[in-house]
Amino acid sequence: MPSQSRNEVLIVPGGDRQPGFTIAAYKGALPPALQEQYERVGAESFGSDSQTPEERQEEHDRFCSERDIFVQLLALAGDTVIGAASVFQRTIMLHYQPVRLGGLGGVCTATAWRRLGVAAALVQRAMAELRAAGCDLAYLCTDVESEWARRLYGRAGFVPIGRPYTFRGKSGKRYTDHDGMIAPLASPQLFQQVLADTAPLDLGAGNW
Repeated sequence: MPSQSRNEVLIVPGGDRQPGFTIAAYKGALPPALQEQYERVGAESFGSDSQTPEERQEEHDRFCSERDIFVQLLALAGDTVIGAASVFQRTIMLHYQPVRLGGLGGVCTATAWRRLGVAAALVQRAMAELRAAGCDLAYLCTDVESEWARRLYGRAGFVPIGRPYTFRGKSGKRYTDHDGMIAPLASPQLFQQVLADTAPLDLGAGNW
């Protein structure tokens, strides 16, 4: 397993109504103590206790893109993980042209730290990582009908794609969904082209 490297990239000052926290970027494996906390915060936010075995199996088939993660972001209050997000990149083909697609997923915040700017700070840092990596376009999937989600991601430039997108699961099964958002990065022209297109956007292998 590759060794981890940590880069603390943002400090949010504390205050009476907003405690301080740090956003740290990790490349490679997380330290075991932080990995355990990270999984706990993720389970708290995306708990699957109510899912059937078939639903869990399909979710694993759909979200099979761990290899595309190039940065793991953790929000830390001291040494305690209070939020996280994964930053992805891959090359896809769009009308026979290669496009470097960036993305973020798994944005989550511990219950006690919600509505304190943690998720917004994670998204802000994720976009900075994608810009530094030279990605043309950013993508994510979320509940596009949620006012909270549209506000959170809209501040980073994301808008609903407005049409279906498609991808292959780990099994090879083809999925089509309608909950995608995109944001411009290195190529605003490409962003406008994707929005104006009528064909489903093909993400390649696995969703984020």
